[in-house]
Amino acid sequence: MPRSNPQGVRVVSGLLLLTLCLTLQIGTADAAARQLVILNWPDYLAPEVVSRFEQEFDAEVVEVHFDSDEHRTQTLLNSAKGFDLILVSNSDLSAYARQGWISRYDPQQLPNLKHLDPKWQQAFPSSVDFGVPYFWGSVGILYRRDRVDQPITRWRQLLKPSASLAGHINMIHDGRELISIALKSLGHSINSSNPDHLAEVEQLLLEQAPLVKSYRYLSLKPDSEIIRGDIHAAVVYNGDALMLQRYSDDLVYTLPDEGSYLWVDYFSIGAQASDSELAHQFINFINRPEIAAEQAEFVYYASPNREALKLLSSEYLNNPTIFPSSKQLDNSEFLQPASADLMRKRNAISAKVLP
Repeated sequence: MPRSNPQGVRVVSGLLLLTLCLTLQIGTADAAARQLVILNWPDYLAPEVVSRFEQEFDAEVVEVHFDSDEHRTQTLLNSAKGFDLILVSNSDLSAYARQGWISRYDPQQLPNLKHLDPKWQQAFPSSVDFGVPYFWGSVGILYRRDRVDQPITRWRQLLKPSASLAGHINMIHDGRELISIALKSLGHSINSSNPDHLAEVEQLLLEQAPLVKSYRYLSLKPDSEIIRGDIHAAVVYNGDALMLQRYSDDLVYTLPDEGSYLWVDYFSIGAQASDSELAHQFINFINRPEIAAEQAEFVYYASPNREALKLLSSEYLNNPTIFPSSKQLDNSEFLQPASADLMRKRNAISAKVLP
């Protein structure tokens, strides 16, 4: 899932992204001995970390960005060729492996895997050996306490908004996530395949749609819509909430009482990678404890690197937005891979709701 989505994201078709990627490869072939092409969220790698890797390995890193999990999938459907590393969410790992878009990594080339907490590596048995955990986190609500008539603590307050909140809501342009939120608000599991539950979700989201100002993910810049006051409440990833809170003391992040969904992001080796060796070197590099700690401070998400956690500040480690308490997580779940039939049903709902 989730995780950082952002600052000045350009929504570009998969074919255009691939053209850009290949153009960059050709146009800069003489600039570096090797090139690493990464399909990634925007602002998910610290520029200083990338620069250090480029210098140490005499290589150039080229990032191609997607703005949702569905956008990433569409990009790979158009063509998966040439991506050395692909950032994949937990719910897509096994499907990407079946599609032949990602390949098994070689643990012999990744000695720094010893620093990772095994529970994240083994969280999804069907995906073991296809992805190296990068960050994990939650999805919640960020709101302006100076613009709402009462604290927002439940998904229901966004899906059935008060008159003052209606028209000032920012949702998210990802059908799976919208449906997960709606299921949680109704007291169901985010992995429910019950037709009655999905019918409830469809009705709820269609009723909410006219009251939503935007389904485009919030900008994380100082002039973000929620900073300006155009948006009063939004669905966000927890790390992005922390980034925006730097610009305003009026922003509050909450993990809703009904529970939410948790995500883990993984780096996977592209099955059609141009330089698999360099891809392994990059994964091993970012799992050096000092590098992983620097990355964690940059993105404000929870690192699965146990040794890195020892290097991080108490402010980071004790932040409940980054590390929710076990009580806060009681009702939260991981989104599991869905059957083809369930995916069709969910896609049909999101097609009716999303602009």
